[in-house]
Amino acid sequence: MSDIATALGGARYEGFALVEEAPAGGMIALRGDWSDLGPALSSALGVEIPQTRRIVTEGERSLAWMSPDEALVLLPVDKVAETVRRITEGAGDAFVTATDVSDMRAVFRISGEGTGPREVLSKLCPVDMRSLEVEELRRTRLSQVPAAFWIGRDGTITVICFRSVAAYAFEVLTRAARPGTEVGHLAS
Repeated sequence: MSDIATALGGARYEGFALVEEAPAGGMIALRGDWSDLGPALSSALGVEIPQTRRIVTEGERSLAWMSPDEALVLLPVDKVAETVRRITEGAGDAFVTATDVSDMRAVFRISGEGTGPREVLSKLCPVDMRSLEVEELRRTRLSQVPAAFWIGRDGTITVICFRSVAAYAFEVLTRAARPGTEVGHLAS
């Protein structure tokens, strides 16, 4: 596999929240029944199985519940091929697909003080950002494109979208983070 490059070369914008493209990383899309996925993932990843609409992280590996028959693994790029092999072998005869999608997605991180990161997304997504819990995953629309996001333990929001819409996603995120555009409706 060739080296994975980010979609926008590490784009970064500092407004009332910091929006930055995450470094290139590995991703594996998994499909199958969770009762089949669970044992294969536990042995291959050493990460606990997430509850519905959750993401769990252990060290440099994360496992996200994406739908009733889909999961997403985030891990270092150099671990993807071996992990795909281990998941496939661990599934045995069960129908489970594991596909390297590392170069198909763009990842952005939104960080900042207070409610800033949540406010950025509240302008773009039909999600109640007040009630979104840490490590709760949402699949929704980011303005006009499909995206998924979650809030990490440190308050940083990670957004994943298709690579083909990375420039658009970055543009709407940076416009929403522009200084002086704060709405303030999330402030306590």
